[in-house]
Amino acid sequence: MCQSETVSNRRVAANCSFRSDHLAVGEWHSVALPAGLELPDVVVRLLDSATTRWLPDQWAGEFDLARARSWIRERDEESTTLLVTEIGSREPVGLAILFDARVDEGDGIELRLGYVVAASASGRGYATELVAGILRWCRAGSLVSSVVAGVDRDHHASIRVLVKNGFERIGDTAHGEELYRVVLEHGSGSRDGSRRGEEGTWSSQ
Repeated sequence: MCQSETVSNRRVAANCSFRSDHLAVGEWHSVALPAGLELPDVVVRLLDSATTRWLPDQWAGEFDLARARSWIRERDEESTTLLVTEIGSREPVGLAILFDARVDEGDGIELRLGYVVAASASGRGYATELVAGILRWCRAGSLVSSVVAGVDRDHHASIRVLVKNGFERIGDTAHGEELYRVVLEHGSGSRDGSRRGEEGTWSSQ
């Protein structure tokens, strides 16, 4: 899919932050520190068996603090992770992980998106709202030309979230997931879907 060198996601996604109707989203260390949140505790709370079932196999199962600390280090080395908090309660309700790579010279950055919404927050439309907010942030700049996400073919709710936000299926990943992409028109608004989201999707191309 990506035909040339990978570039540091920190040139693009590390600056991703926004507020939507119900969510505040920003780089997880930048959000957690002033809020007095311990990221390992947050990861343990968010990544339970109900949410990790849709993530890559190596991330499946329950997380304890030691596993959470290791997972945080791994994510910091390879990607930008966003912490999603509910504005009203200020409680963490999800994570988004963003990778980027240059597709072709002059074509900009293709952002690879994975997200997870806590099972306790499912059914509130937060997944749709989160993806829509990320797309709005991308469109507000000029560096990201497209966003791609891989999703388990049986995770119909997450597929609906992507389609409602303008993604179209373009094939399958190497791991047998369905692959979806949206090509961005900068300066345009996003297509917000209905207010029903589910636990998560993951790009594992």
